[in-house]
Amino acid sequence: MQATRISVLGIANKLAGFVAPIVLTALVLSNMQEFTADKIAMLDSVSKSNALNSLALQLQRPYLYMGLIIMVLALFVKLSPLPEIDLDEDGNVEHLSVFKQVKNAFRRPQLVFGVITLMLYISAEVLAGDSIGGFGKQLGVYGDEGNFYLKLTSFTMSAMVVGYILGITLIPKHLSQATALQGSGVLGIILVLAIVVISPKIMIQLPGIPPLPVVILLVALLGLANALCWPAIWPMALQDLGGYTKIGSAILIMGIIGGAIFPLFYGLITETINESNIAAGTQATSRSGNQLAYLMLLPSYVMILFYAVKGHKYRRW
Repeated sequence: MQATRISVLGIANKLAGFVAPIVLTALVLSNMQEFTADKIAMLDSVSKSNALNSLALQLQRPYLYMGLIIMVLALFVKLSPLPEIDLDEDGNVEHLSVFKQVKNAFRRPQLVFGVITLMLYISAEVLAGDSIGGFGKQLGVYGDEGNFYLKLTSFTMSAMVVGYILGITLIPKHLSQATALQGSGVLGIILVLAIVVISPKIMIQLPGIPPLPVVILLVALLGLANALCWPAIWPMALQDLGGYTKIGSAILIMGIIGGAIFPLFYGLITETINESNIAAGTQATSRSGNQLAYLMLLPSYVMILFYAVKGHKYRRW
C-alpha cells in the first residue's frame, strides 16, 4: 500500500512536470527569438544591458511566484493538525544522539543499499527528464516554431505518469513492490542499451507533433522505467527499521543528491565525445556524446535490479 500511496502523489508531481515546461515555454520563452546571441551582439552597450536585464527579469518572475506559493503551502503544513508518528515504542532510540542513531541505522544493509539505489535511480530520473531537450536540440527536433525540443521533457513526464497509474492499478494486488522494481531495472537496462545502439537517423511520425528520432522516444520511455522506483525503494529500505525509521528516512532522502551530481558527469562525457568527434571530423557519422553518455545510466539500472532481487532482503552485514 505504501507504493500505491506514493504513486498517487507521484502522479500529481509528474503532471506538474508535464504542464510546467509547456507553461514555461508559452509564458517565459515565447519571445526568446528576440534575445539571440546575434541580435544582442548588434546592440550598443546601453541597449544590450537593458535587453539582458529584461531577459533576467522575465526568467526570474515565475520562480519568485513559485517560491511564494511554496512558502504559503509550508505554512499550511506547519499549522495543520498532523499527528506525530512514534515508531520507537520501546524507547530504545529516542534517547540516543543523532550521530549514534545514524551509526546504528547504517548497520541495516537494506537501508544502505536503499540509499545507494535511490541515489542512482534519481540520477537516471533527472537525466531522462533534463537531458532529452538538449539531445533533441542536437538532433534538430525544432518543429514549426523552432523550440519543440523544449517540450520533450513533457514526454518523459507523461511516461512516468503512465508508470504511476500502472503502479496504483497493479501494486500490491497483482505485483509486489519487489517485482515491480525488478521490472523497472530490466526495462531500464534494455532502454539504455537501445538508446546507445539505435541510429538517431531512424525517425517516427506521431499525430500532431514533428517527426521524432526513435531514440528520443526511447529516452522518454526511461520515465516509464523510473516511475515505480521511488515508491518501491522507500518502503523496502525502511522495512524493519523500527525506531530508526525517522533517521533512516532522513538518510534516505539525502540520496537525491544523485540528481545533482550525475548530470555533471553526463555533461562532461557529452562534451568530451563531441569535441573528439569534431576534432576527428566524424561528427556527421559518429554517435554524438549526447547519445553515448546515456551508457552511464547502465550501472544505475543494474543496481536497481540487484536491490529488487537481493539487496532489500539483507538484514545484517
